[in-house]
This record gives sequence, C-alpha cells and structure tokens, in this order.
Amino acid sequence: MKPALLFLGLFSLAAPASAQASGFRAVLERREGEAQVRDLPERDEDPGSWLGGDRIALTLSGPRPLAPEAEAEARAELRLANGDPLRGVVVGGTDERLTLELLGESRLSIPIEELRWLRFPHRIPPQWGLSLESPLEGDRLYVLAGGAVDWVDGAILSFSAEGVEFESVLGEQLYAWEDLVGAFVETFDESGSPARGAGPAVTVDLYDGSRLRGGLGGVDWDGVRLRMGEREVSLALGAVSEILLADGSVDHLSTLTPAEAREGSPFGDDIGMVWKHRVDRSVSGTPLSVDGRVFTRGIGVHAPSRLTYDLGAEWKWLRGAVALDDSVARLPARGSVVFRVELDGERVWESPVRRGGDPLLELPALDLEGVQRLTLEVDMAADLHMGDRADWLRMLLVR
Repeated sequence: MKPALLFLGLFSLAAPASAQASGFRAVLERREGEAQVRDLPERDEDPGSWLGGDRIALTLSGPRPLAPEAEAEARAELRLANGDPLRGVVVGGTDERLTLELLGESRLSIPIEELRWLRFPHRIPPQWGLSLESPLEGDRLYVLAGGAVDWVDGAILSFSAEGVEFESVLGEQLYAWEDLVGAFVETFDESGSPARGAGPAVTVDLYDGSRLRGGLGGVDWDGVRLRMGEREVSLALGAVSEILLADGSVDHLSTLTPAEAREGSPFGDDIGMVWKHRVDRSVSGTPLSVDGRVFTRGIGVHAPSRLTYDLGAEWKWLRGAVALDDSVARLPARGSVVFRVELDGERVWESPVRRGGDPLLELPALDLEGVQRLTLEVDMAADLHMGDRADWLRMLLVR
C-alpha cells in the first residue's frame, strides 16, 4: 500500500502569489496522487495541458458567486436525460431550446431532447401533499391554480421568454413561467450525455450541485470553457468546484449504487426511524459541508450505517476523507462516530472517534488491486445516536 495520497479538497498546498491575490486556487491532481498548484494563464490554448493522461482532476476554489435572494423563487431544479442535475434561473428559450442561467451568470441553451424534467420547488404550496410525477407517455406541466397545483398532459411545442407553449386536449396554450411548478419531458434516448465536442472529455461540478459533461475547451482567467457539441459555455471560475477526467479511469464512489445497505436505524428496525444514505448530500438533505467548506461529491449517512459496493476488481486506488457534517452544529448533541473501511470482508482502516466540529480526516490511499467488495461502515461512539450525521467526502476511485 502506498503512502497517503493528497486529498485536494483541502487545498493544503501554498498557492502562488498571483492565485492568492486573486482569491482563486487551481490544483491539478495526478493519477498517483501528486498535486500541483498552477497559475491560470491569460488564455489557455491547450486544454490537454490541464487534463488527460495521468492528469485526472482539477479543483478550483475562490470567491463563490451566489444568486441574489430575490431570485430564490425563480431558480429551478432540472434533470437532463443523461441524469445530470442542474440548478439555475430559467430566462426563457427559443423554439425547442430552453435557456438557463447557471451559477455565475453563465447561460446554457438546452435542447428539449436533452431535458428530462424541471421544477420550481419554492412554488409548491406547503399544503399540497402530492409529488410531481411524470405521465406514462407524453409531456406534463404542473401549474399553480387557485392556491393549489393542477396538471395537464400533452406535448411541449416551444419555449419563449413568456413561458411554455403546450398542446393538450384543451388546444394550444401558453403557460407563463411564473405559474409553472414543474414540467416533465418524454425521453426517447437515455443513452448518455450530449455530444461533447473537441478536447478531453470531462465532467464539471458547480458549487450548487449542477453538473455538466463535455469537452474541455480551456481554463483561464475568463473561466472554464466547456464544449457540448456545437455549443460552448463559459463557466465562471468561482462557480466551478471540480473538473474530473471522464475517460473511465477515475470516478466518484457516489455514482455507484450499493449492493447492500444497512441504513442508519439507531433504535432498530422495529421503531421505524430510518435515516437513508444520500448521494452527494448530507443525510439531512443539505449540501455536504465541513468547517464551512461545501463538497459536491460524497455520501451522507447516519450511524449506525454499513454500505457495501461491488467493485469487480476493476479499480486500483481509493482516496477520500471523512467528517461529521456541519449540520450537527444546529443540534443539541454534535455527534460522535467511528468510521471503518473493509475490503473483501477485512478491516483495513478505522478512524479514531470523530465529533462534530472536528476537522475532516483524510483516508490513507487504499489499495484496491483485486478487490471485489468495498464496505463503508460508520458506528456510534460515546454519544450513541445523537447527532451522528457522518459524511464520506470525495471518495475517488482510480484505475
């Protein structure tokens, strides 16, 4: 087993003066774990100099752009046909393309065939106890109607600055954006991401949980340029959390589904209080956060928890970090847990007792050569079940 590899989410290396002065840091991670802090060029003409080969991840930190509070109800949650989540302000559209303003004020044009659903969570009346669901076939709109929510089935014809043109048994009708609660689009092709264009294939995570795939067009002071077929979107540096090489040689454990899951049930299954693990969120549903730092990837659980993954002897290394989530700071008890990792049934790592407010703890580089099954376990410690909201952070699988 090799010495502990560097966990870049910590940004523990000293950044160059220019990066420190600007408030931005760019850390390049190599396959074997080495890290390099790089200056951003005025204009990057060689995106392959950032990612590709043994360069697997680029992590950015800096001033984080936040949406004005006045826009909170205008912000929508979207899911693309390839499963990627997006968040942003819907600013209209043209014909069969929806226009979304992402974190950092970048704009993205989304063809309707790449859209699975969108919703405006803040517009759902609290007394409306149903969930938004897709129809068996065709498209569906959910709209506000007299303080409640109604729906209509049919077909989306087009998007515009005013709203959605929709055809149903009622005929063609324009539904205004301010009245829209959600929309589902019938998906015919769920084979994967949109065309990525030239450049190394990457997945880009934004700080608000949005995710985009494409070809890396460049990284410089103007932002991160991502090529998606004929489109190119320029993402603000402060909005980007991580850029990960998408060549199949590296992935986040949180993209896998556990083969077995013993969910947090402090009092036993008979009581019925079960805390299910959450992907890329804390167990309470908030963004993963430790010491004020937000992580876009990881697994949130409540002790006692045991998650087992089938790896099929396909990976070489696992690295990541653990901590109790910042959300425990709002609780009477701040939690105390022990983290453990098992490989093919053998315990290979155990943490000391971790409590709410403790700094995150890096895992050593765990050798996965030939490993079939990986188990992540979190157990209760001194404070029993109180506040045991535990995070497995940026668990990275590397071939």
